[in-house]
Amino acid sequence: MKNDPLKDKAECPFCHSLLTKSATQCIHCGAEMIDGYINSKQRQKMLRLRIVLLAASYTALYFLYQSEVSSLLLVVFYLFLSIGSWILPFTYFKFINRKNSVWKRKSFPW
Repeated sequence: MKNDPLKDKAECPFCHSLLTKSATQCIHCGAEMIDGYINSKQRQKMLRLRIVLLAASYTALYFLYQSEVSSLLLVVFYLFLSIGSWILPFTYFKFINRKNSVWKRKSFPW
């Protein structure tokens, strides 16, 4: 049996040029493989989750403000909840889609 030279090759989905199987970018058209791709439906869910987490954190902050907690503790709590409500949904969806790889074509600057 002969060793097939096309066995270790893949094809670019946009320009159909031959690439190595491990290639993450096409040298001909600039298409790039993105790992952990989050599609538009999941981005909408991520936005809704962020809004719910922000609303819950602001509600908790309001009740802490009413209980006369120190202002430094309120600022730290506010920063922690605000940053967490933006980072946690993104991290969650990136983790779910860690094996989802998609070829995306970059737009040209001209």
